[in-house]
Amino acid sequence: MKNFSKYIGLMIAAVLLMGGLSGCGENRLTDDTDESVKHAVYIIDKTLYAPVYDLKALLEDSVTDCFEAEGNTIDIVTLDGTSGTMDSVTYERIEAWVPGFKRTENQKKSVRKAINAMDKVTPEAPEVNMVGAIKTAVNQLKSFADGGEKRLIIVASCISTVSPLDMTGGIAYINIQDIVSRLIDQKEIPDLSGVVIDIYGLGYISQGKGQENLSGVEAENLKSLYTTLFQSAGAAEGDICIHTNAPNGTDESERPYVTPVPTTGTSNSIVSVNSEELQQDTTYNLDDTVLEFSENTLHYKAGSAEFIAGDDEVRAVLSPVVNWWNMNTEKSLLVFSATASAGSDEELEQLSQERADAVKNRLIDMGVSNDHILTYSLGYRHNPYRVVDVDENGNFIEEEGRKNRVTYITSSDNECADVFYEAINAE
Repeated sequence: MKNFSKYIGLMIAAVLLMGGLSGCGENRLTDDTDESVKHAVYIIDKTLYAPVYDLKALLEDSVTDCFEAEGNTIDIVTLDGTSGTMDSVTYERIEAWVPGFKRTENQKKSVRKAINAMDKVTPEAPEVNMVGAIKTAVNQLKSFADGGEKRLIIVASCISTVSPLDMTGGIAYINIQDIVSRLIDQKEIPDLSGVVIDIYGLGYISQGKGQENLSGVEAENLKSLYTTLFQSAGAAEGDICIHTNAPNGTDESERPYVTPVPTTGTSNSIVSVNSEELQQDTTYNLDDTVLEFSENTLHYKAGSAEFIAGDDEVRAVLSPVVNWWNMNTEKSLLVFSATASAGSDEELEQLSQERADAVKNRLIDMGVSNDHILTYSLGYRHNPYRVVDVDENGNFIEEEGRKNRVTYITSSDNECADVFYEAINAE
């Protein structure tokens, strides 16, 4: 009987050992497949005006996902006025016989270690060099040639204050396409093909330290700049995600000096008008708002200024504009029309002018005074918010082209109209 009990005990131990070797089923974390091999670089902004986050709450899921497999490494770039210094945290491999729950504990430990390292990031040099940090991060990602997924995670306001992306002259009137073309031509941004990009904090400012908040137009410019820059460097549109998490942390540490970026001091914004959400009695204040009508709301026949929709539908779309003007009849409306890149500059500007005039005529039919409507042709080249709508071989991409077929309407008293004037006058 004693020997039988001993035999049973040995059998139970063997079963438990087998369970440990198998990693307890789905809790086992492996790096057997390319899909689980991930290389990630985090750019962390702790500069003077940076948005402050609870990084554990913000990034724990992201880091855990990057540490899906043992051996995966996270690099951390400290953003400051240099090209960024780098730290690394690796999800260490452990012996194959270690059970799954121990592997899970090891993963959580690695996640904590990575977030702690991000929390301890301290800028050393004055100013903010976004391009330098991005170049350091991407070059590090490109050094891995094992076919694993490559991720760039940026936690920063993305406001750069040094060359080659110096925004200390202001953001409201920047020429996005010129800046992007220069940075790409000078190879300041490495190839981003295959890199998945997440951005947190873009346009957000740490309060009370000397930097004013960006206006809506300035924030939109910043978003358009980085989206266009990353796509021009090879990143797929679907691989770029700009998150809108508002800052939720506190940090009173002393930081090196950063030049404040001048802002317009206004709350101007661009509002996309969607036909699905449109209510005819909706009223916007066009003195601080630009209404953006995509081809989903103001749709023309191809190559013409003739509306596809019927008269009643077009009137419904334009009713918020008329509602505002009826209460501000002493003011003028500005109509800016833009289109996609398919065609010569002359053809596109002519088509844009005809479409702007078509909108003007419909507004006149709805009671707006002819003397209080000014129209402007943006074509493709002069649209400050245009997106690249051709591939690397120059082939037109219809899906991207749709984003460029837009009409902007605002008040002549709106300061952000200067963004369009600057674009029209740019060479």
